[in-house]
Amino acid sequence: MAVDMATQQALVPTTYTPAESLDQSARPIEDWVLDEAVLMAVRKGRIRVKVWVSDTGVVDGAELLAAEPPGDWAQQAIQPLRMTLMHPGMKDGRAVPSTVVVEIASEDQGYR
Repeated sequence: MAVDMATQQALVPTTYTPAESLDQSARPIEDWVLDEAVLMAVRKGRIRVKVWVSDTGVVDGAELLAAEPPGDWAQQAIQPLRMTLMHPGMKDGRAVPSTVVVEIASEDQGYR
C-alpha cells in the first residue's frame, strides 16, 4: 500500500533510522491507537505496519505492509494510528527519527 502524499512530503527532509540500527526502537507510551470497532468486527486477524516516528515521538506516517485476512478493514483500522503517543527511537543516548515495523494481532481476545 502506498504512503499518502502528506506523509511522503513529511518524510522527504528527514532521515529515519531503521529500528534495527537503534539502541532502543520507538514504542508506544501506552497502546497503539487503532479503530477498535473495525478490529472487533474482524475478530481474528493480523496487521503488519511500518511506522515513521519523529525524534519527539510523533507518528509522522504509517504504511500497511500486510493484513490477514486480506481486505479494506486493515487500512481503516490503522487510520487513527497517527494519534499514538510514542517514545522516540534512541541512538547513542539521543532521540532520533526512526522507523519501526510492528505486527498487531488478535486471537479473539483483542488486538495488541
